[in-house]
Parts: sequence; C-alpha cells; structure tokens
Amino acid sequence: MSNYDNISTAIEDRTGYSNASQIFIAFLALLFLAPALLIVAGSQSIIAVFYFTALGVIFLLVNPRVSFLVWIVSISIYYPIRVGGMMVNPSDFAMLLLMLTVILDFLLHTRTELRRSVFDIPFLCLIGAAGLSVFLAFDKSLSLTPILRVITIYLAFRIVYKLAMDIGVRRVLLFFVYQVFALSLLNSILFLIQGGGTRVFGPAWLPFETLAMTALPMTAAFMIWSQFPAERIKFGCMGIVIALAIFATQSRAPIVTVVLAMPVLLVATARQKPEGRTRYGFGSLFKLALPLGLVALILYLGRETFFEASLGRVQELINSAIKPEGTIALRVVLWTAAIKAFLVNPLTGIGIGNFRIVSQILPDIRLTPVWYYIGGMSPHNVVLHWLAETGLPGAGALLWLAWRGLKTGYRMLAKAETAQDQQVAQALFIGLFIFAMSIFYMRAWTWGQDGYIMALLFGLGAAWQRQMASRASDSPTIKE
Repeated sequence: MSNYDNISTAIEDRTGYSNASQIFIAFLALLFLAPALLIVAGSQSIIAVFYFTALGVIFLLVNPRVSFLVWIVSISIYYPIRVGGMMVNPSDFAMLLLMLTVILDFLLHTRTELRRSVFDIPFLCLIGAAGLSVFLAFDKSLSLTPILRVITIYLAFRIVYKLAMDIGVRRVLLFFVYQVFALSLLNSILFLIQGGGTRVFGPAWLPFETLAMTALPMTAAFMIWSQFPAERIKFGCMGIVIALAIFATQSRAPIVTVVLAMPVLLVATARQKPEGRTRYGFGSLFKLALPLGLVALILYLGRETFFEASLGRVQELINSAIKPEGTIALRVVLWTAAIKAFLVNPLTGIGIGNFRIVSQILPDIRLTPVWYYIGGMSPHNVVLHWLAETGLPGAGALLWLAWRGLKTGYRMLAKAETAQDQQVAQALFIGLFIFAMSIFYMRAWTWGQDGYIMALLFGLGAAWQRQMASRASDSPTIKE
C-alpha cells in the first residue's frame, strides 16, 4: 500500500469519508476567503449570512457526528416556520441535513452495512397502517403531512441506531440528559423571575414536558448506579432541577408520568446484581431520599407562592378521580369523540390527520357544550388518536412497537453486568417504559419534536441491544 493510500485510509477511519481530505481542504479554503468576501460585500449582510450558513452546512455534511448532536440540540428549540402547507421546526431542518450527511456517508464510505434492528418491523407496520388509512381518508389533503411525519420518525430512528453504534450509546444518552438539565435550569430561572405566576416551557415549548418526564427518571437511574459520591451528587442535583422545571410547566401529565415511573425504576433496580456487588436491596435505594426530600421541601415552602398554581392543578387531578373537572373533563370528551370516530370505520379509521375535522364527520359532536373550546385538538391519547385515524391496524402496530420496546428494555437489564452498563440499561428501560405508559394519556409522541424524542429512545434502545448481543457473542465460552 502506498503512502497516499495510508493517509487516505487514516482520514477515512477518522471521518468516515473516502474523499474527506479534499472536502476538508475545500472547507478551509472557503473559510480563509471569508474576510475577502466581507470586504467585497461591504454592508450587504445578507451575502455574509448566506456565505457563513453555507460554510456551516458544508462543515456539518463532512462531520456526521457533529451533525447528529446538532440535531439532538435542535429538538429543544420550537420555532415553527411555514413552508408551503407545512409547519417546519429547526429540528426538521436539522434532520434533513442529517439525512443528507448519512446519505453521503453511505455513498462515500467503504463500509455500507445496513444493520437490522428489533424495531424495524413494528415501525414499518405503523407506516403501512398509516398509509392504508390515507386511501379511505375523508380529506386526503390532511393526511400528507402526518404520513410524512411518521416516515421521518422511522428514518430518524434508523439514523440514531446507526450513529449511536458509532459514537457510543452511553455518550449520546448522557448528552441528552445534560441537554434537558440545561433547559430545566433555564426554565427554573425564568419561572422564579416571573414569580411562579406563568407556565414556563422554555425554548422547547410543549415538548419540554416529554423531554423532562423522560430525562428525570433517567437521571435517577444514573444516580442510583453511580460508583462515586461526586457523581451521585451531580446527578442528584440535576434531578432536583429537572423536577422543579416540571412543576414550572404546571402540567400534570409529566408529574403523573414521573410518579408512576419512579417506583418501576426502583423495583427494576432492586432486582439487579452488578458485577462484584451483592444484589441491590431496597435499603440501598435510600440514596434517592435526599433529592426527593429536597424537592418536597421546596414545594412545601413555595405552596402559597411560586408553586401555588402547580399544586392546585395537581389537586384538581386528584379530585377528578371521583368526578372529572376542568381540563380532565375536556379530555374525557375528546376520548369519547375518538372512540366514536373509530366506530365509523374500525378497519382503516377516518384517515391519518383527519381527527381535526371529526366534527364534520360526526356532526352530533358539536352539540357537546364544551366542544367549542376543544374543536380541532388531538384526543390527548396517542392510542385513541391512532385508533380513530388508522383503525385497528394502526393502533395495533403502535401497541406492538410499545410492547417490543418494553420487552427489549427489560431484557437489557439482565445483560448489563457492570454498574456503568446498568446505568445505561436502566435509563433506556425506564425511557421505553415511559413511552409505553404515556401513550395512553399524552397528546403527542408520533409527530413534531416529540416524534424525534421517540426516535431517539428507540434508536438508542436498538443500538444498546445490539451492542450487548455483540459483546455476548464475542465473550469466550467456558466449558466445564
């Protein structure tokens, strides 16, 4: 092999591109020409903006890992722009760029293996059911954007699966947790500045609920399985901040999710036995008592000031267990409408994206006194939403995907031998559990930023499952 081949191979191993050296040199040349361009452009700032934007795009195209992390960050930014008939967020633009990056990687890389995952078939069935519903949709024009969203989620899942295997599942998972912590810190500060009188969602807007309720139990998993006191304190403080940020949203769904998920995490933890230690008992889980106690103390001290509205909404939820009131009563109306829409066509539903016009399909729904306030909303229940719009095939595929995720996540717990492996396995298990549970009362998960969070969870779960399977197959077998 010549010296040129050696250099080319080294560059390829580092960047993933056979022609990466030429692309990188071209990027540097354009960067060095920037001052000259600014002098020529003078006060024409638009030219400079386009130029540096192009430089950024080129940089991301030749750095798939950086492009991947930029996409994860973009999930936390809600800034919709109308493009044609679609509302497009920064995360959509970042995903499009990431797709181009992966396509270039596939075309220019010498290794082009397509790895099958445990979630491919359920995802494809979900897409198939959504596509089938389009043919019999009441308004096919409303189905275009939702079906594209579902396909995009699957492609995002495949990209996460691929790049997480290259970067490392643990690194990506920690990056996600740290990002949610940073958002939570910002939201908590804004909440305190405003005196607790305003619901604060921050740059992510409503998807912050999904981000926070997923990341908080993950942070608890990392804390429980931390090997050093400093690490345990770090994750404990992060958990406190995320918990307070959830109360700053004054949303009940993420609070309910965390309350239901934490006992499941504790039981799963108590059943595991890391390498070199005795089995974790419930006595070892009292390390969570301090951060939970601090959160409870802060809420108690602020019960009549900062957190009065949040705790009041929680009390309304408790009262609704006997007689639905407030927004809980509105959800019951939406759920009833979704079931009636499903009965119109149980096989294919009313068509994906058509629930917003359910009052046109079922005019009697308009007679409901509160329908004026909730018309056009989603059912706030992902399962019922898919049941109404795609019928039994769509809802069945969604439940199959959720069950496959839960089953895969639980199996990963037994394969994790070290404490660090348990951190990742427990975090992914509880994340997939939250998805499987919250699709019965959350409004999103299969569109928008929430859809990308879904793709991230399942992509990381599939990558970790494959990593554990590969590690088991590579370990030597000892014959007795």
